[in-house]
Amino acid sequence: MSPLPAARNLWLAAAGLYLLLPALWGLLARWSMSWTGRPAAWLAAMARPPLGDWLRASGRLLYSVAVPYAALLAGIADARSLGLAGFPRWPELPLGTLVGLGGVLLVMWSWGRVAAVSDRRGPRRRPLLEQWEALRLPHGWVHLLFDVLCLQGSWAFVRGAAIRLVGLYAGVWLGLVATALAWLLRPGRVAALIDPEARAPALLSASLAVVTGLAFLYAENLWLCLAVHSLGLLAACQRAAAAYGEAG
Repeated sequence: MSPLPAARNLWLAAAGLYLLLPALWGLLARWSMSWTGRPAAWLAAMARPPLGDWLRASGRLLYSVAVPYAALLAGIADARSLGLAGFPRWPELPLGTLVGLGGVLLVMWSWGRVAAVSDRRGPRRRPLLEQWEALRLPHGWVHLLFDVLCLQGSWAFVRGAAIRLVGLYAGVWLGLVATALAWLLRPGRVAALIDPEARAPALLSASLAVVTGLAFLYAENLWLCLAVHSLGLLAACQRAAAAYGEAG
C-alpha cells in the first residue's frame, strides 16, 4: 500500500517527532528524579523489578514496533519503504544476502581485533564481554532477538520516511544520519562514549546499522536485515569473547 501525498508529509512529521521522543523522555526521567513525596514513592515502586522490567520492555516494544505497524495500518507508511513488501527474487535477495554476510564477517573480524588489543592492555577493559555473558544465559537469545527487533523496527520507520522524501539510496543514509543524531541528543549518551566498555555496544550497533542499511539497499527487505543484525551481533560478541579466552 502506497501512502497518499498528504500521508507522506504526515510520515515525515511523525518520524521527526518519533526521533525526538526518546530525548524528551530522558529529560523527563531526569526531572522526575527531583520529585519528592508520594509521586517519588510511586515512581520508585514502578521501577522495581519485575514490574519495572516489564514496563521498560513494553514501552520499548510499543515505541519500536507498535508505532511503525500502526502507521502502516493507517496508510501513513507503506510496506515497501519499511521493507515489508515480501521477499524479492533474483538478483536482489541473493545480492543483499551476500552484502549482509560480508558485512557480518567484517564486523566480526573488526571486533575480534579490538578485543585482542584491549586484552593485551589489561584485563580490566573487555568490550562486549558483558554482552556475550548475557547471551549465554538460559534465555539470552530471547533478549538478543528482542533488542534486534526493536532496533530494526525503529530504524525501518525513520529510514522509510527518508526514502519517501529523497529516494532509496539517499534515504537509507539520511535515515541512518538522522537516527544517529537523535541518539546523541539523548541525555547521557555523549558522556557514555568516553568509557570504552560503555561505548562498545553503541559502536557495534552503529556498525550493524551500516551493514543492514547496505543489505536493505539491495533487497529492500526488513526480515533480511533482522537476520543479518542478529548474526552480526552474535558473531561479534563471540569473537570478542574468544579473544579474551571466554568463549568456551
